[in-house]
Amino acid sequence: MEEIEIDEHSKQVASWQKLMDASATRNYSDLREAISRAVKDGVEQADIREAQKLLISVEREDQMLHQIREQMVVKDLSKLVEAIAVFR
Repeated sequence: MEEIEIDEHSKQVASWQKLMDASATRNYSDLREAISRAVKDGVEQADIREAQKLLISVEREDQMLHQIREQMVVKDLSKLVEAIAVFR
């Protein structure tokens, strides 16, 4: 019984560490995967919620950067300025 508890604790610690690493790198796919694993392995909800908030921010940043890149290709200066203003 004690061995099972240690194994579960080890999984939680490993999942928590992956969650922290993914949060530090702000990599969308790594963060998404780490959140999923953390939920499965029973990492504290507060840590998972913070990572989920970060994931939402990273998604928004990626969308805004995509819009900026699109406007740079189109060369519509007014839309590019608008996209940059939203990003700030």
